[in-house]
Amino acid sequence: MKQRNVKSHLLQQAEALAKDCTAFAESLKQKRDCQDVVLQIIQLAMMNKDVVHIFTDYHSHVDVLYVCVQDIETDYKNQQEPIHTKRINLAMNCVDDDTPPLSQLLELEDKLLELIAEAKDKAEVSA
Repeated sequence: MKQRNVKSHLLQQAEALAKDCTAFAESLKQKRDCQDVVLQIIQLAMMNKDVVHIFTDYHSHVDVLYVCVQDIETDYKNQQEPIHTKRINLAMNCVDDDTPPLSQLLELEDKLLELIAEAKDKAEVSA
């Protein structure tokens, strides 16, 4: 009887460990996915610098990404309002709202693509 209890206790420990490992692996995957989207956002900024100014600023001590979008014709001396700004807390355990960081990043990427398309259309009309 005692041997059966030891086996069931070991089985419970093994199951708990497996569950913890699975959760840890999922958190790493989400963090990696977030990093991939952040890099794609930076790439969008670099590839579209001729139609819109996208500023990316990462604060490592608080794990926050700040993105600011300015019109290509912005007069920086007069401090014009940006077209769009977004602050995303990438820390998995410290989400500013109920939306996970990855979802917020994907929404931002979509918004940036939309702003880039609008800027390209505006540039074509002007040309």
